[in-house]
Amino acid sequence: MEKVLTEQDHYEISRSTMALIPYNHSLYNLKVIDTEGDHYLIKSPTQLIHEACVARASTYDGRRKAVKMHLHIPKKVPIPVSPIENIYVFPTHSPDQFHCHWIAYRHIHDIHSLTNQTSLVTFKNGRQLKLNLSYYSLEKQLHRTTYCMSSYSKIDECLTLLHTLCNKLGAPITTI
Repeated sequence: MEKVLTEQDHYEISRSTMALIPYNHSLYNLKVIDTEGDHYLIKSPTQLIHEACVARASTYDGRRKAVKMHLHIPKKVPIPVSPIENIYVFPTHSPDQFHCHWIAYRHIHDIHSLTNQTSLVTFKNGRQLKLNLSYYSLEKQLHRTTYCMSSYSKIDECLTLLHTLCNKLGAPITTI
């Protein structure tokens, strides 16, 4: 199912979002590949990611800065849109470049090299996406995102442990 969304329509990044692909079209700027169908939006990929972060009580810039600072990832930074929902997206190129795609890590089944500068992503539902990106660069982005996910899951584990201890001690729980 394909659906062109107008300014009045709403699409929010969720666990079913697989990829955000920039489009140069007179009616829309973005194709969203979703497990429930494709959507075409007027917004840019980064606008949609910004909105998704804000909807989850954070900001794109805040998430990006935190990942850069704590994980020492200087460029093409993966964004933990919602660690609780396991929504992590990574850019294929610099987000400043028009042709930058954003891929949701959770949906990737496999990656393959097609040529020196093109790769194929196979998603868990069998869909495929050809990227103008070397296998090496794609693999590096997967490693960066895995590292990001691992770090955020450790933080979540620590917060869960803190919550459990505070409950046992009857101490008040403060938010961080």
